[in-house]
Amino acid sequence: MDDGEVLQKLLSWMLMRHPHLLASSEVDRFSWNKFSEGQSNPTYLVLHDQRPQFVFRRKPFGRILASAHAVEREARVMHALRDSCVPVPRILAICEDASVVGVAFYLAEYVPGRVFADPSLANVDMPIEEKQAMYEEAARVLNHLHKVDVDAVGLGNFGPSGHNHVSRQLRRWRRQVEASNFGSSGSKDGKNFQRLIELLMKRQAELGIAQDTHRNLVHGDYRLDNMIFHPVENRVIAL
Repeated sequence: MDDGEVLQKLLSWMLMRHPHLLASSEVDRFSWNKFSEGQSNPTYLVLHDQRPQFVFRRKPFGRILASAHAVEREARVMHALRDSCVPVPRILAICEDASVVGVAFYLAEYVPGRVFADPSLANVDMPIEEKQAMYEEAARVLNHLHKVDVDAVGLGNFGPSGHNHVSRQLRRWRRQVEASNFGSSGSKDGKNFQRLIELLMKRQAELGIAQDTHRNLVHGDYRLDNMIFHPVENRVIAL
């Protein structure tokens, strides 16, 4: 299915389910641009008469690893954080029905701002003090994320309780590596990564931690280009 077909199917679904989100019922006046960043899950800016309307983010088509590219979980967390101290875009709709466009997707508000692809900010023309302020702001937002009361925001059942998250995560990584070309190629890097997982599992067992003592939210890919900064201020406005 090409991008044009996906857009038409999306708009048809929205006319039936969420017509209030569309600026017009004339679907031929809509278009979209694919963002150059964040392409592990393809993401598009939907426009009406060339004016930004909302963001469409979907799973990639084709075969993907189990539990990977879970955009529906991503959207659920952002929706839960909507009234917290963590700045997130407003979630407009979530669709897990693959019959609509072929995969699960969600719609979010468009947040205009600055995204920095290079975390070193080496090619960004600004004083070093401002760069430092941006790093400090990123740390401040991460601190807020870790302090979120998961029960208070409705994420108390987001993951299994009474389990050891580290063990579960290491087992998942091992399964994903074994199921991927990276793990099955027999390459030096693949073998080294498998060896690293085994060493981490052994060390975790030596520590004797039977299960989690408390739970916090963590970001699985926290870096500068996964946040949007205010157009002129060194302030994160969306994570």
